[in-house]
Amino acid sequence: MSSTRVVASGGASQKGGPSQNVNVSACAASYAGIRGIGVRPGGRFLSTVDVSERRRVVFVGYEVAEELFGRRDVVGQALRLWDTPFTIVGVMADRTALMSYDGEDKNKVFVPWTVLRAMRGPRKRQPGCTCRQ
Repeated sequence: MSSTRVVASGGASQKGGPSQNVNVSACAASYAGIRGIGVRPGGRFLSTVDVSERRRVVFVGYEVAEELFGRRDVVGQALRLWDTPFTIVGVMADRTALMSYDGEDKNKVFVPWTVLRAMRGPRKRQPGCTCRQ
C-alpha cells in the first residue's frame, strides 16, 4: 500500500482542481469479495482483465469521491496518481468498516497490483503521491 496525493480531473490531460492525500492500495480483482466491499450503481470493482492488462483504472472509496467530486457520478472521470491519469471504474458503496489495518477503505483508492508494480517497482511501501482533479 502507498500513501499518495490524489488529484481528480475531468479528463486525462486536465490538471488542477481539488486534491487530497489518500492511501493507494494495489490489489487483485478478488479483493472486493474478500473485504466485502460493495459498489455503487453504475460502477464496478477492478477486474481480472484490468490486472492482467495493467490497465490504469482506479476504484475509489466513497469519501475520496465525495471530497473530490461531490455526490455526482464519477465513473469514467480521471484521477491523477503520481501525475499519471487513471480512469475511475467504480465507487465504493457507503458502509461501516469492521476492520481497518491501515486506514478505512472509504478513504483509499484501489489500483491493479500489476500497474503499481510496473509504475513504482516491487517495494512493499511506496513513497507519497498526489491525487487531484
